[in-house]
Amino acid sequence: MAFENDLADAEGRARGAVLHHFSTRANKTKYLVALNHTWPPPDGLVVYAFTTTNVAHFEAARVSEETIVRLSPGDYAFVTAPTIIDLTRPETEQLSSIVSAAAFKFVVQLRPDHMKAIDDAVRASTVIVRKLKKMILASYG
Repeated sequence: MAFENDLADAEGRARGAVLHHFSTRANKTKYLVALNHTWPPPDGLVVYAFTTTNVAHFEAARVSEETIVRLSPGDYAFVTAPTIIDLTRPETEQLSSIVSAAAFKFVVQLRPDHMKAIDDAVRASTVIVRKLKKMILASYG
């Protein structure tokens, strides 16, 4: 019953939902931001970006500021250190897999200013493929 309740809760959220779960891809518990402009996704496939506090990596790699979104401590309760929403390589996964992962929970809904910054970063990206951009941006393609 917990899975069904968690799935219904996740489906009832909106684009920009921050979810916390154990990611098998990252092999640790991570925060992710759901990016699909249509929510819940009709095919169940979620496009998301991980968050990270490893900001030094982005500076060392000279990642363009246009392709990331920075969060400051205090922007949201889960942001306790400078944090980046990494839009350099969005991931996809079935919502049911995200919800059924260990430690799953809804954390917060991002504010409109951060969602606009995400859209701007996705538009500016030269590495996000067209298919994903169409899933993320309502006015793309």
